[in-house]
Amino acid sequence: MHIYINVESNTDNITLENIIPNIKTWLKKPFNMTAVAFVIFSYVMLPVMNSTMLRWFDELSLFEPNKLFWTQVTSYPSGLLKYIGTFLIQFLYYPWIGSTLLIALWLSIAYLSRKAFNIEKDGPMLLLFIVPMCLLCSVAGMDESWLTINSQGYFFSQTIGTLVAILLFLAYRSIKQLWLRTVFIVAVTLSYLPLGYYAVLAVGMCAVYETTASISTRRWIRLIAPIIGVASMTVVPWIYYSSVPGISVDCDALYIKGLPEFSHDKFEKWMEIIFATIALILATYSALPALNQNIIPSKRILSYSILMAAATCVISSSMSVSKQIKCSIEMLRYVDYGRWSDALEIINKADIEPDFNMMILNNLARKRLGLPLVYGIQRPNYNIDHTEGADDIYGSERSAGIRREGITTNVFLNVPVNYHLGKANNTYRWSMEHTVKYGKRVFFLKYMVRASLINGDFGLAQRYNDILLSTLFHREWAKHYQTFIDHPELMKQDPEFAGIPDYVPPATFL
Repeated sequence: MHIYINVESNTDNITLENIIPNIKTWLKKPFNMTAVAFVIFSYVMLPVMNSTMLRWFDELSLFEPNKLFWTQVTSYPSGLLKYIGTFLIQFLYYPWIGSTLLIALWLSIAYLSRKAFNIEKDGPMLLLFIVPMCLLCSVAGMDESWLTINSQGYFFSQTIGTLVAILLFLAYRSIKQLWLRTVFIVAVTLSYLPLGYYAVLAVGMCAVYETTASISTRRWIRLIAPIIGVASMTVVPWIYYSSVPGISVDCDALYIKGLPEFSHDKFEKWMEIIFATIALILATYSALPALNQNIIPSKRILSYSILMAAATCVISSSMSVSKQIKCSIEMLRYVDYGRWSDALEIINKADIEPDFNMMILNNLARKRLGLPLVYGIQRPNYNIDHTEGADDIYGSERSAGIRREGITTNVFLNVPVNYHLGKANNTYRWSMEHTVKYGKRVFFLKYMVRASLINGDFGLAQRYNDILLSTLFHREWAKHYQTFIDHPELMKQDPEFAGIPDYVPPATFL
């Protein structure tokens, strides 16, 4: 009887009236309130507004759990960050899970910044979230530029690199002896191969802190550590470049290897601004623990933080993903599954002017459904596939210099369009060319499997399907097509292969 009463009394204490005040008290803490606002904003920007894009980013990446992939990736500067980032990007297959992992890393950066830079005593909590906000902007505005990036782990690797740099700075500050600090900063320089640019950033942060502290305290002997660290950081990348097999990078960019490299000029300029801003902020923050609290008034820090927050918002709005590219990707998902009516519904319901890519997919769907095509499509001024029969869906004659949609057409749409027109060789050719140039991607491997099946090359199909079978979330797709590799006679009964027209040899390749 007494046990029953005790349990009942305990459960009675857990009421809504008790929980709400505790939540309100928790939210009154500046860090917690700012963190909640940042998390909500991040979820809106990622899985709520860009779920289709996140799923697409996973489709255009590939992680292979084998020794060869590890060796290939880690043999270059920042290789470890890229390897981890490529593994984590698989979870964007489920946009909410992948976004949660990324947001958790951003919260870790904000939390560690409290300890590393002593910001909790010197200024508002908004300072802690400026770097995570910049990192959010670097991924929330990603569009067709993802087609041309060679670093598939970019979506996570930059965040992990920033987190590691802050951890290294925090570890450096925790060391009391000068000679141990000197040894540690030299050890950080030796981590250039796995960390790349972020080893340089960490050394720079330590050097800024130590130099500021030596000037503030007039203890000039403290300059020994930053001088030796900077000198070592200057030399070590060149030693790796000249002595480690496999490192063949542009020597002019040795110190920034690990930052993203794009072939899309407009997006690359925005990336340069964002990552330069992150480096400047971290360098400024690194000096704060060495300064007297009265040197930088809290009002100035507040103004500085508001200014940087406004700048990141401007950058984010300038890099918003176009509705056309979103619609094209949504249509292509339905095309991939042979749901032609659903693909048409996307473009019919769109409240935007269809671009060249949307019209190509629109005509492809209409052709497969036996509907009349829409002619008069203007082509972008870019080299695309003009093989025999291509005008069946492209429509009008080529128009000179209109919209720059050629990158998406060349790198992305030619693969599925040729496949569904019965041109398996063209599909394989485009997939292989882009694989050689940009690396293996799940998207291209899937069409290489399909093209090999249509051409009757089941050994080749098996080779590419084995790679997909080793993935976390695409193995079910691979198991489905493994059935056709093992039993080719079933292809005639499958609606997808039955709907592919007979292959017509192309007249020429351009």
